[in-house]
Amino acid sequence: MIKEYKQEYIEKLKTAELPYFKYGLNINIQPDLDKINPKTTNKNKNKIDLKYDKKNVNIIILDEINEKFAGKNEKIKEFFSNSWEDKDDNHTLFYNNEAYSKNYILIEVKEEKNIDLPIIINYFVNEGTTFSSILIRASKNSKSRIIINRNGKKCYFSESVKIIAEECSKLELIVF
Repeated sequence: MIKEYKQEYIEKLKTAELPYFKYGLNINIQPDLDKINPKTTNKNKNKIDLKYDKKNVNIIILDEINEKFAGKNEKIKEFFSNSWEDKDDNHTLFYNNEAYSKNYILIEVKEEKNIDLPIIINYFVNEGTTFSSILIRASKNSKSRIIINRNGKKCYFSESVKIIAEECSKLELIVF
């Protein structure tokens, strides 16, 4: 499932345009993706540290190794569909992240749980390019806070965050 999802976005990437940003009257910005090489990520130099309430929160790190598990889990399948695409996202930055994510962190806050301590994700990237996806499901009537810290040097870091908030759930997301 994950391989097919990535392959679909690699194909879309071939014809996608660069995003165009305009600030003010004469300030135009276009990213230089030629300097970003998604194949330079060295997994041995990157580290993810997770701190969370294991009793009330489930966290799974997905990659090609445990792809079979992901394909059988309906709650995970929801994150790997085209329903997340928006017409404003049809550009190379979005497709790059979807096609070249090295890991997916699935966070599920259990139903009816009010989590007092924050869920903390610490990324340490020493060099290279890192694409990551954080998939969050806030179950019905849950309350939580997620803090994402990114630290690195000599690196390009990109992540996408997808959130499914069920009925009456509250989620605060803080990214550094």
